[in-house]
Amino acid sequence: MRSDGGGTSVQNRIDSGTFHGPVVMVGRVDRLILQVGAPMRIVGCGALAVLGLVCLLNAPELPPLRRLGIGPTLAGTALLGLAVALYVVLSVREAAVRRAEAAWLSEENLGRAADALARDLALQYAQDERLTQVNDPYPLDVDWTTVHGGGPGADIDSGSGTVGQLSIAAYFTRLPTRRLVVLGGAGAGKSILALRLAEELVRTRPPGSAAPVAVVVPLASWNPREGLIGWMGAQIAAAHPRACTPVRGAPAADVARRLIETQRVLPVLDGFDELPGELRADALEQLRASTSGRRPFVLTSREPEYRRHVRDGSVFDRTEIELRPLSTLALDRYLNPEGAADAKWAPVLRRLTSDSDDSPEVRRLRGVLGAPLMAGLAREAYGGSGTDPQELLAPGAFGTRRDVERHLLDAFLSVAYSASHDVRDRPGNWDPERARAWLAFLAARMKAGGEHEFAWWRLVEDVPRLLRTAALLPAFAVCCLAVSYGEYGTPWWDRWVGLSFVGGYAVLALVVLGCVHVFRTRPQNGPRQLRLPTGQEVRAGLRRGPNQASAALSVSALAFLWWLVLDYGGSTTAQFFGLVTVVVLWRMCRKPLKPLWSPADPSVAPSPRALLLADRRAAIRFGWLAYARDGEEYLPVELLGLSAAGLLLFWNTNGGQDIASIDTWIRTLGLAYLSCVLGSLVESAWFGFALARGHVALRGDLPRRLMAFLDDAHRRGVLRQSGGVYRFRHVELRDRLAAHATVQGDGEQSPTATRRARPVRRTAAVIVVLLLLAVGGAVARGPFVMAAAPGPRTQLPAACDLLAADLPRLTVDGRKLATGRQHCQAGEQSPFAPDVQVTMSALLYKREGTTGGPYRAALGSATRIGEIRRNLAAGSQSTADAGLGDQSVRMVGHSAQPRRTALETVPYEASFVVRVDNVLLSVTYAEEFATRDRVAEVARILTRNALRRAGLSDAVPSSENDERSLADVPRTRVPETDNRFAHYERRPARALHGAVWRAGERSYLWYLPYTYFVFRAPKHLHCPLRPEEVAKDTVGYSCGRVPEWERAGWVPKTSVEIRSRYCGSSCDSRETRDFLDRIPDHDRTDWREDDKDRTYYAIGSAADGTRYRTSMKRSWGLRDLDKGEDHAFLLWVRVEVPDDEAELAQKIVNDVHAQTARYETTPQ
Repeated sequence: MRSDGGGTSVQNRIDSGTFHGPVVMVGRVDRLILQVGAPMRIVGCGALAVLGLVCLLNAPELPPLRRLGIGPTLAGTALLGLAVALYVVLSVREAAVRRAEAAWLSEENLGRAADALARDLALQYAQDERLTQVNDPYPLDVDWTTVHGGGPGADIDSGSGTVGQLSIAAYFTRLPTRRLVVLGGAGAGKSILALRLAEELVRTRPPGSAAPVAVVVPLASWNPREGLIGWMGAQIAAAHPRACTPVRGAPAADVARRLIETQRVLPVLDGFDELPGELRADALEQLRASTSGRRPFVLTSREPEYRRHVRDGSVFDRTEIELRPLSTLALDRYLNPEGAADAKWAPVLRRLTSDSDDSPEVRRLRGVLGAPLMAGLAREAYGGSGTDPQELLAPGAFGTRRDVERHLLDAFLSVAYSASHDVRDRPGNWDPERARAWLAFLAARMKAGGEHEFAWWRLVEDVPRLLRTAALLPAFAVCCLAVSYGEYGTPWWDRWVGLSFVGGYAVLALVVLGCVHVFRTRPQNGPRQLRLPTGQEVRAGLRRGPNQASAALSVSALAFLWWLVLDYGGSTTAQFFGLVTVVVLWRMCRKPLKPLWSPADPSVAPSPRALLLADRRAAIRFGWLAYARDGEEYLPVELLGLSAAGLLLFWNTNGGQDIASIDTWIRTLGLAYLSCVLGSLVESAWFGFALARGHVALRGDLPRRLMAFLDDAHRRGVLRQSGGVYRFRHVELRDRLAAHATVQGDGEQSPTATRRARPVRRTAAVIVVLLLLAVGGAVARGPFVMAAAPGPRTQLPAACDLLAADLPRLTVDGRKLATGRQHCQAGEQSPFAPDVQVTMSALLYKREGTTGGPYRAALGSATRIGEIRRNLAAGSQSTADAGLGDQSVRMVGHSAQPRRTALETVPYEASFVVRVDNVLLSVTYAEEFATRDRVAEVARILTRNALRRAGLSDAVPSSENDERSLADVPRTRVPETDNRFAHYERRPARALHGAVWRAGERSYLWYLPYTYFVFRAPKHLHCPLRPEEVAKDTVGYSCGRVPEWERAGWVPKTSVEIRSRYCGSSCDSRETRDFLDRIPDHDRTDWREDDKDRTYYAIGSAADGTRYRTSMKRSWGLRDLDKGEDHAFLLWVRVEVPDDEAELAQKIVNDVHAQTARYETTPQ
């Protein structure tokens, strides 16, 4: 029978040449090597090599490589080189790992580890023995008796079995089997005796010898299902990590286990009785299996619990000793060391030492004080003034021995937190009742967990799982912020769920948090410390052949790949290999940086507070070295941080090629790493303690200033300090305090609750895993399939927003119309101000296929320039480089539309077309009566201001910061003659019927060629000449609204029809009849005559009955002052508008009537 390390016995037999059970043939029984399949390095490197050959041998047009901008020859060569370099590096690394394993398994290094462990334990045991106060004022003698020999040498001393004259270490070394079981009652001194044994064995052990190192290991927290040797190795490694690391990189737990297996460690197993009752049988079977082959050990236990499972010597070979109560002589020397007759304890001791006094209270007190623990507590409790130990013998005061023990425990605590102690330790100043309640909670927590020591970094186990998970939210939020800088396009799920890609990633982060919550195990992060590597360690690391070879090969491979990239690759390839370079360099620098943030050894810490401060300094200063951990699991937030960089890389090789600039990479990688730093801080021992301290303080279980309270309890003698941990003075004191408190079960669940919750946990695990696969797959698919996004400029304000601030400076009453976000038109709306027209387009281009956004913007710029040039008259000026952005063109000239009459003014217009990366900005400015220089300067100012408002200030030369603003450009003056303003009579309005225009009401002064009058109407009309109405001396116009302005709500659905006939000096009846016959529906119109000037008008509805209609017909004339000639005209006007806009029709007709009254002028 043998133990497999996990507590299960496996039987292998050979009967008559037949094997029963698994059999492994080995050359050495101390080291087993199992042959497995081909190493993964061969598979991985072979796959890379095959892929490289495929790239070299196949067609030159491979779509994935074409999309990355990498040629197949470059890709194949790079992959083959990478495969060879990777194979060499991995082979060298594997050889280094084998050598390192052989190094720490060597006899020399195991001996060094044993010596280091002995040095650490010598200091710890000396401190522990001093803190037990068993030597105060002098050593307290504890006698024992051999009760079971278990083999030869059992009766070592003269046959009496009483060997109190020997030290426990001398007695143990004289045992042939060196397998000792120490039995005794509660407080009999079993743990103290085990400590003395271990301390003397370690102290007398010569350095470099083969003698085992005695290690005291409390059994209370052991689960026998773990296996004794493996569990002990983990406990020793956690308490002494530095001693168990003889060679850098050696696994401390494996080293400790190896020390146990090679009998370089003597297990001193303290507290078999403190194991749960249902586990003791399994624990004893584990002990028997793990110590087979007559391995030495020491075991302590209360006798009843031990005898219940070990009834005879057939279980295993051992020697049992039983601790005897203190003799009355030893008690007298301990409580009254000077032997004074008037001492406080003298009357009590006289009764206890008297053979004639056999009263119940004396027998009871003799039994209680026979335990060294109770003797020590009695001396402490009754050591001050105002106390009298004779109350312990008061008749009827105590009913049982247990009552006396409880009284002594309570008296000790009362003295510890009495007023005298508060005076002595004024910084504490704790309320005694609250202090006892806090200690009771601490004791109950330690007892429930089977712990003898309070390790402050394990207090976080009391924090609810949900709260511990929620502490990671800031790190996850920063990770989502890192993804937001990627400027991802519209996700593929947008058609079903209106959630951005960053929102989808945030959902993924929440699902990962759910996985953390469901799968999280008990926190095991111990404290760390800052430690600079010594010069010897640095030199040794540099001298290691594998390290030099790996560094040389890595640098050489990177140099070769960068040579290929710089000669043949594009920017995307450079970014990819830049990321690869960062990863490789980090992997190379990881090991040299690792010692800076190394695990601390609690056993050699000056105090728990010093250990806490050291961990806080390490976490804050070097928490960014979280990735330097070797052989440990990465945190989920770190994996998310890596995914942020990976998503950006995939997006950059697909639709986001124009977006991911170096700034994007810096921000994304920086924030991703910051999230990892925050995650590592949250997982640090210091943060866990801070979180747990706040949690238990809010519940009232422990004080907010917990470390100060523990320091104070240590000064009062309630707690003992051992390195970086605290212990209660004795387990009985812990148990007495724990009887008055319960631990709330909102931290880790009990085994029973865990079993009950297991189905729920499994269901939740399945759900979160499915969610993780679904959401993670959706997010991972995003960068490959989502539409391309604009870049490198990712956003642009609306065109009208770029113009809004400048329009009031150019117009009296300006108004703008947006056509989407990209186009904006604006103009003057005041009827008596020169016309101003501004057109602005702001376009943001994105990649289409292999055509990048900047190139498409350049194509758009050429198209726009061509459109503007076609609309300008011959002789227009054009400047190819206007000094703005990456490309800019300025064009200034008249419109190509010819001037038909002297009253028509064809204004100058200036246009700027500017491209900045993938942004195309087009500005056109035209102003009635303005000079060429004015429109050119105003257009440039508008363009410059728009670039700045669009966040493109870098496209504006710094020399233009001092140029004039719009307010500094001289205003345009309206000429006094030969324009529409000069021919409009601003006379008092006279209405034929209904409303008239107000003075500043928005409208436009219209002059239609060959009508010889100016009238007011809405500006946004289109008035083409009707060819069918054109005849000799007759013109006709049909004005309708412009649809885009009607949709904007600026002009209703308006129709204005005008027909004018020139009759010469007068109009005869034939001309009049002919003119009237051509008027639509003339005879069916109900005309009304205006009595003042023979003008006729009509009011009614249009043919469809849904629109308001008003008409006017009249004759009018003008006199040519230069020639003295009269000119007569026939005029018909009809206006149709919606019923609710009747006043608009009335205003137009009334204004035409007012402007065609006879007046004298020079016809144009």
